[in-house]
Amino acid sequence: MEPTGKLSLLGESCCSPERMLAYARRRNPQAPDNAEAFFRLGNKYGIRGDVAYCQATYDTRGWTSELSGPSWAAFVRKDWEDEAAIESRVRLLYAFAMEFGLPEGNDPTERRALAFLEKSGWRGQAPCWEDLNGKWSHSGNLRYGQYVVAMWRSMLEWRGSGDAR
Repeated sequence: MEPTGKLSLLGESCCSPERMLAYARRRNPQAPDNAEAFFRLGNKYGIRGDVAYCQATYDTRGWTSELSGPSWAAFVRKDWEDEAAIESRVRLLYAFAMEFGLPEGNDPTERRALAFLEKSGWRGQAPCWEDLNGKWSHSGNLRYGQYVVAMWRSMLEWRGSGDAR
């Protein structure tokens, strides 16, 4: 938590991949087995992988529908088993949080999305999840970040257990 009470995009995951997947599968037994990729790629880029997982869960309505999101983020692939799609998403979150330091990727659609962030003035302007309000959401949802953080807090407090696989 930042002094403002907001949750930073940057940091380590608090939940294990097993817990993340078990949390999603409690409501959707068909949720894709991709929590490990969010965890690992979050660590690679310094992004909270468990919160990024909650964001993707929120954006797909619990992994029951296609990804929702802004048109400028259309580069995000819909195959959630594809590690490259997850990495593109994490890299975009990094670009929201940090103004510099992201090596250029190979995906031309990802480069277009990053160019949009530069042009819009959003690059490095959303260091916290709540700062994504009105930027990430396709409808300009002004509580978007709060919804994602609320899901993450629910996952932290969840008393469930068991094998996630």
